[in-house]
Amino acid sequence: MPGGVTVPLTFQVFKGEQLLQTVTLNQDNIKVGRLSSSHLHIDDPSIARIHAVVEVTAPNEVSIVDFGSEQG
Repeated sequence: MPGGVTVPLTFQVFKGEQLLQTVTLNQDNIKVGRLSSSHLHIDDPSIARIHAVVEVTAPNEVSIVDFGSEQG
């Protein structure tokens, strides 16, 4: 991110009502998917290997790019 600003984002992953994991990440681009190399790894066959990317462009600007996997 320009200027070296880091914005910690905390993700909570649920299966139904059960909390599976809580992860806080500081990257500008956070890969979400089933691959073990994903920043936010979700071990679920309904998740694509690279399912989405979370982009942090400024402290108050965060967007999610969904790669439109077959599973939706």
